[in-house]
Amino acid sequence: MTEQAESDEQLARSETLGREWTRVRRRRVVFPESLLEESAFRLLLHLDDHGPRTLTSLAEQMEVELSTVSRQMTALVRQGLAHRVLADDGARLVEPTTDGLAALTHDRRLRARVWGDAMAEMGAERLDAMLVLLGDFNDALDRATARARAADPPTA
Repeated sequence: MTEQAESDEQLARSETLGREWTRVRRRRVVFPESLLEESAFRLLLHLDDHGPRTLTSLAEQMEVELSTVSRQMTALVRQGLAHRVLADDGARLVEPTTDGLAALTHDRRLRARVWGDAMAEMGAERLDAMLVLLGDFNDALDRATARARAADPPTA
């Protein structure tokens, strides 16, 4: 295979992966009984998975603008779903409240019904293989992204 053909094949695979990933990400099942908006769900899920964070750290890890995270967290604090805490080193952190975690658990269960149906349709063997491959791909993408950022550091 020529270098051009390999490049074209890689481009086609990248585009196919991008389309499929977009299909997964855009699929937002809305339940009338949901307690959280999508952005609130994502923020609380991240905090539950990774622990209290500064707004800057949260924005970087979620790859969202700091102003967006700040606005959304302010709304969560007003609703009593998150609160600010002071770390031992003086850093201002945000974390879910008990009510925030309860709402997150509620909405996780709603989403799990739909995802569970899809996973059952795939079957355990295919699902397990997909999960391993997806984990491998995410790890490889993290490394490739780090290499690209190191090669082209942002300018001030």
